[in-house]
Amino acid sequence: MATLYQIIKQRCSLLRKRLFSNNTTGASKSARHTQSLLINASNSSPKICFDIAINLFQITGNAFDDDDHTFFAPIVDWMAHYLSENTCPIEFHIQLNQINLNAFNGIKQLISILATYRQKVKIPIHIEWITDQEEIAEYGEQLQASFSHLPIVLQVEVKV
Repeated sequence: MATLYQIIKQRCSLLRKRLFSNNTTGASKSARHTQSLLINASNSSPKICFDIAINLFQITGNAFDDDDHTFFAPIVDWMAHYLSENTCPIEFHIQLNQINLNAFNGIKQLISILATYRQKVKIPIHIEWITDQEEIAEYGEQLQASFSHLPIVLQVEVKV
């Protein structure tokens, strides 16, 4: 029996063929021309790497900028546009060291868009929270409870 990783790898291979060939089956022309999204991390904002070639979306680092709403708004818009054209599964990873309420709300918006998308295409979602603060671990638990209908894996490592 194939593992989840093998299934995703197979689907990503098919996705690459669809996105980068002249065949528009599975993705429209505008989706084929959508660029992957890469935003480098700062001390207070996370790295965003949404790789459409393999449909692997990652958010890593710290997320406690004072203006997280402004930071996440274009990411939410990008994801909504991309998913309106994409028909392939997505693997979504979040690994944050620190987070504030505004960033949490931005991530909830992204997960909400994925929930809507999941009605069309089955998507695995993997969320990791690595922190030394129990309050931050609670954000992951809240996310899992808010989206209990989604396949979210929560891994919390509270460092002592």
